[in-house]
Amino acid sequence: MNREQRGVVKAVSVIAAALWIVLGLRFGWPAWLWLALVAATCVAPWVIFWQYRRWQDRELAAEPPAAEAAEPRERPQAAERSLSGLPMRSAHPDYKFLFSGKVF
Repeated sequence: MNREQRGVVKAVSVIAAALWIVLGLRFGWPAWLWLALVAATCVAPWVIFWQYRRWQDRELAAEPPAAEAAEPRERPQAAERSLSGLPMRSAHPDYKFLFSGKVF
């Protein structure tokens, strides 16, 4: 879960907590009920994130380390090629566009 996703989860939990407050005040629920719902709504994302991190850490610890390659790969040799008069499409059918350049 990245920072942006955590921000979205926090914003949704705050909106949901505000909704519990409005509903509790509107319908005359006991204060302990809507306060408990607000607390659960704000704490639940943190508990879920904490459990997800524990599960992810266990998965990473269970994986065996990757074996390294015996020999490092060699860098490919750079090659240069000249292009000239390569026809390309243009926006106007009667305009002939030719491309030229060097490709490495």
